[in-house]
Amino acid sequence: MGKLTAWLVAAGLLVGGCGRVQPGFSPASGSLRAQADPAADLREALARAYGDLKTLAGRVTYHELDPKDSKVKKSVATFKTDKARRWIRGFIEESDKPGSKNAETLFLNDGKITVRVKIGFVPITKTFPLDDPQVTSGRDYRLDQTDFAAMVDAVLSASASLKALGPGELGGRKVELLEVTPAGLPDASYERVGLDPATFLPVARVAFLRGAGAGWNGLATAFLSPEDTMLFSAALSGEKRDVELPPSTWRF
Repeated sequence: MGKLTAWLVAAGLLVGGCGRVQPGFSPASGSLRAQADPAADLREALARAYGDLKTLAGRVTYHELDPKDSKVKKSVATFKTDKARRWIRGFIEESDKPGSKNAETLFLNDGKITVRVKIGFVPITKTFPLDDPQVTSGRDYRLDQTDFAAMVDAVLSASASLKALGPGELGGRKVELLEVTPAGLPDASYERVGLDPATFLPVARVAFLRGAGAGWNGLATAFLSPEDTMLFSAALSGEKRDVELPPSTWRF
């Protein structure tokens, strides 16, 4: 299995049917709802669920198309977040970025991110501006553009146009699918966001660029609609709501 195909499978984006793949969408039969505006209903359900949320912990897996070498890069991190303050404590389990694996991160919603790594047995701690290249992704995405709150913001933004796609699968999760335009990421055109059907909180997002099918040197056209290219995906797993986060969570 090639690297591109492996990512598509891992992200839950390969779909069979009529010899064509629709990116980021695995429809269930009879999935479209009869409501006048199911997207508005889902938006309202998400707003209620997010309003009630206090804390969240879990694991997130990112895939991203690197513009420098056109390769798909992967990272995996565990996280704990205080929703009201948008504080995030993270631990990077896997990363293609040199020196990032096993790093701890702390974001206190103040425009900075603190990183702690161990050199041998000695912990080294350094604070960076949130947009510093050392702590942004290959596409220069900041943490506050890719965290859980950013997934919510993409749907709840006043400028977002939403389309309900019905029950389906995204990021390996059975979800209620929404198409969101414009995307919450600066270089993407639109997103597919998956809401957990039980909690209505977002658990997966995939961002696309329209009209750029050659962005993967033509490889993407073998699997995707030729006019669009996947730029980024995030998928949650093992999330736990309203976990207790003691004060020590927010300091190294």
